[in-house]
Amino acid sequence: MRLFLYGTLLDPDTLARRGGASAVRARLVAATLLGWKRVKMRDGRYPTLRRDRTGSVRGAVVTVRGHVLARLAAYEGPAYRLTRVVVDTPNGKTAANAWIAPGGTHVSWKAERRCLVGASYQSCNAKSVSGSPFTCHASTPPRYQ
Repeated sequence: MRLFLYGTLLDPDTLARRGGASAVRARLVAATLLGWKRVKMRDGRYPTLRRDRTGSVRGAVVTVRGHVLARLAAYEGPAYRLTRVVVDTPNGKTAANAWIAPGGTHVSWKAERRCLVGASYQSCNAKSVSGSPFTCHASTPPRYQ
């Protein structure tokens, strides 16, 4: 099944660990979902999508097999439902499924991680999909918390 990822599963390490297949992260393809906005859930910890005529969500598309899909669905939890969407990729438009939960706020969700650099944790910010979607603002390789 082809999935559009837009939140925590964009982190290749999280995707590999939660999906149980390290090769999955190598197959991420940059994608944009038009007409939607990435917003905070009511608890603010995780994102969901909300329709927004002028919005767009940058993420990635990946094709997974049944056993990986089952593990990712367990990670997403019962609040999220797979919803068919059409995304733009470098190869054109393609259909995919995105996990969307009802109850999203109107507040934008921005990915933020803390990464260990030397002996201290520093803020890491999301970037477009090309390698890891999370990058640390430091000269040493990050270890994610």
